[in-house]
Amino acid sequence: MTPLALILSLLLSPLAEGPVLIEHVRVFDGDGVLEDVGVLLQDGRIGAVGDVETPAGATVVDGTGCTLLPGLIDAHTHVRSVRELRQALVFGVTTEIDLNTFLDLEKAREVKRDQAEGRRLEFADLRMAGHIVSPPHSMWDQLIPGLPTLASAAEAEAFVDARIAEGADHIKIGQEDGKVVGEDFATFPPDVLAAIVRAAHARDRLVVVHVGSLRCARESVAAGADGLAHVFADEEPDEEFCDDMARRGVFLVPTLATQRSAFGMPTGNGLAEDARLVPYVLGEDVKNLRLYGGAASGPQGEALFETAVKTVQRMLEAGVPVLAGSDAPFTGSAHGVSMHRELEVLVDAGLSPVEALAAATSLPARCYRLPDRGRIAPGLRADLLLVRGDPTTDILATRDIVAVWKCGARVDREWYRDRVEEASR
Repeated sequence: MTPLALILSLLLSPLAEGPVLIEHVRVFDGDGVLEDVGVLLQDGRIGAVGDVETPAGATVVDGTGCTLLPGLIDAHTHVRSVRELRQALVFGVTTEIDLNTFLDLEKAREVKRDQAEGRRLEFADLRMAGHIVSPPHSMWDQLIPGLPTLASAAEAEAFVDARIAEGADHIKIGQEDGKVVGEDFATFPPDVLAAIVRAAHARDRLVVVHVGSLRCARESVAAGADGLAHVFADEEPDEEFCDDMARRGVFLVPTLATQRSAFGMPTGNGLAEDARLVPYVLGEDVKNLRLYGGAASGPQGEALFETAVKTVQRMLEAGVPVLAGSDAPFTGSAHGVSMHRELEVLVDAGLSPVEALAAATSLPARCYRLPDRGRIAPGLRADLLLVRGDPTTDILATRDIVAVWKCGARVDREWYRDRVEEASR
């Protein structure tokens, strides 16, 4: 199969329609657990939950021994192609929150327009930031040639308007000083940071800030940021700062699995060797899952990761919302599949399985203002993930996927697996 034929085949396949009743299933509804209930999917929405009668002509799915979850929401990704949105959906990630878009922006706007009109059900829903907002001589200015940069507070409103014109649903700011890896990157001074946040909030856009150190995190929270992307690892925060974040409602997307990889420890190998997952992952992504390293390694990397984990634990104790985000497709990760590793690492860091599941469903829906998803309740979108076993007690059960639905349409995972197999020949 030629590369072009492969791309086209991965983007086009039939989707099932009509009412569906999933019966005798355990349900994690985004907050708690319901045992042995029925869930009706009708007209793209959840029609009923509980003791449900079977409508005429409905497809009946036996959920015995399985758990039904809201579709997963990856709170931190970077999309390069629509193929990645297709792969994400196959793994139960029904919404991707992009935080610096590498996908062609016209293509991204086209996808978002189609999805708003009920099309492109074969892709995870896309919510994007457009280009990251960063100063001259920042890490991003060096990594991404030609990236627009912002130099002063006076430019903030026009710069934010330009991001919104790109199609930005939220604004992403880069505030990375490089301290943790011995670099000295430019960051925004507090007055410019605050001006960007004010401009975004005046246009009803959330602001998420990539932070590289505790100092950067303090400045971002003081400026009014809504969320922090990545967990800083240079030093642990004190109780006052954690309480301040909780009081302000600032959320944290720690991307712990990717942090682990950046600090020189394998994180994606288990995914690349899991027979329940790897048949659905293209070879190039399998290779990336096995990579690790970059920012640090050895004892230094281990110490940095330990600090990151302790920071997450302190945030949890203070009541800060902690969201699941994979940071795909950076080293050690891939779209969709890496959310299942992030859930595992969050549990290892101290979240209960139920808290980790909420971090991937109801919490990101609430924090990113997506009220139509993230929970299983009548009237909400029928974005759903059915797995064998009970991930509310064993988080690894999310990997044993039985079925995925987006807007009530079942994803043909077997068809996708066959296309991946063809590509490997």
